[in-house]
Amino acid sequence: MIRHFTKHLLLAIGLAFSFTSIPVLAADAKAQIETPKLMLRISADGKTIVDESGKEVARFSQDVKVNPKMNVSDRLPGCMRCQPECVVYEGERCVKWIRSCTWDFDCK
Repeated sequence: MIRHFTKHLLLAIGLAFSFTSIPVLAADAKAQIETPKLMLRISADGKTIVDESGKEVARFSQDVKVNPKMNVSDRLPGCMRCQPECVVYEGERCVKWIRSCTWDFDCK
């Protein structure tokens, strides 16, 4: 159950964030970029993943619904870590970026 849930969670989150473009960065593409942290939780109906403000960031497949136990916090352990990834180059210059995100369960 947990492995199945994690697979769907990562797929949904990856799809939600993978097509978001990032403005072209400064000339130094290797500059340090602070990785934003995003705390997520399961919605009350168990069909979506929402952020801290309650905004829906991912929706489970039509046949997937998460029913957390009542004695367990509805907050998912960890956080989302995103970094820019270049997908289109013109010569040596990056002209198209996407935000690549992974879920970090340790989130320190």
